[in-house]
Amino acid sequence: MKDILVIAILAFSAVTSCQKKPDNLVNIPIQKNLNEFLKITLSEGENIFIGKLNTINNSPREDFEIKNIKDSIFVYKNFLESDNFDGKKIVIEKSNSSIKKIDLIYKISLFFNGTEKANKFIPLNFNIPFTIDKNSTIPLFSKLKNNKELQNFIAKNNSKIKEKAYEYYINYYSNISNEELKTCCITDFNNYNKLKNINKNSIASLDIEKDLGMYIDYESIVINLIGSKKNKPIIFTKKIDSNTDDSQSIKNTEVTTSNNDWKGSYKISTKAISQYDNNETNILYSITVESNQKAVLSIGAENVEDYWCEGEYHLIKEGNILHAKGKCDQDDIDDFYLKNENKKYFIKSKRFINKDWQELEKE
Repeated sequence: MKDILVIAILAFSAVTSCQKKPDNLVNIPIQKNLNEFLKITLSEGENIFIGKLNTINNSPREDFEIKNIKDSIFVYKNFLESDNFDGKKIVIEKSNSSIKKIDLIYKISLFFNGTEKANKFIPLNFNIPFTIDKNSTIPLFSKLKNNKELQNFIAKNNSKIKEKAYEYYINYYSNISNEELKTCCITDFNNYNKLKNINKNSIASLDIEKDLGMYIDYESIVINLIGSKKNKPIIFTKKIDSNTDDSQSIKNTEVTTSNNDWKGSYKISTKAISQYDNNETNILYSITVESNQKAVLSIGAENVEDYWCEGEYHLIKEGNILHAKGKCDQDDIDDFYLKNENKKYFIKSKRFINKDWQELEKE
């Protein structure tokens, strides 16, 4: 009888042990599918994976470009068809990771793709914050569009948004010849010619979606990994890769500066309004003029949002002033202007608190 009892106890223990194993193996089904996730390295032995992602070549790594820029990790789409991050799961690889939660910031814009050559975003200077647990899912933007604060912002700034959208729409199509526009997109040609000469009072009656083909969307998501140690924020952007392609290039007058007297490096530390919280902040502009047509801007700031517009700028000669336009070219707030007087170099920008010309330090 004792033998039968011992056998029964052992059998029960074996069944109980088998029932506990699935808890220990809960991550295995996820791990098997990580080839459909984009791997982003945070530090040695710690990675995060975002997916599952629909890809062009069945390879998430080929669909995106990952760049470490200053203290952030930027993720750019390589193709229009590349997947977006909202609605995708985040998986932390390191079992003892210090990451406890994830703060998200959706940067809201008007989306416009014109003749479908490239994604275009017109910033609205509005963010939607959201917090999720680690190993959780990034919320779909479609679920956040009815955010009360966003709807209030749109209602309050409706006329300004329409004016900004209309100006961008007209500038975009005015840079395409009538012949090209007729050939590729007759509907756009007819609509543009109907709208291009309307008076300013009529802009308020336009429907942004139906008349201008623009939609409220997010341009980028800032992913802040919160834990006991500081991790680099990951910035996913829906813009196409980190470089300006031919369809996005700025077509304008080439600069002709005498004796290349601007070629060199310059810097200025000044005050600006932070794009992070709209408060006054210190900002460093380091500018390298590489040629008569190109300058490169590096920005130093406390918050990552404030150096989003750094990169390559196209130089345009306007009288004795150089007008620098970069990837944030939806309006001229982030453009900067240069002039040279008596062997001294000056800069001004609407982004700065001081709107007057300020002297640059030549390095």
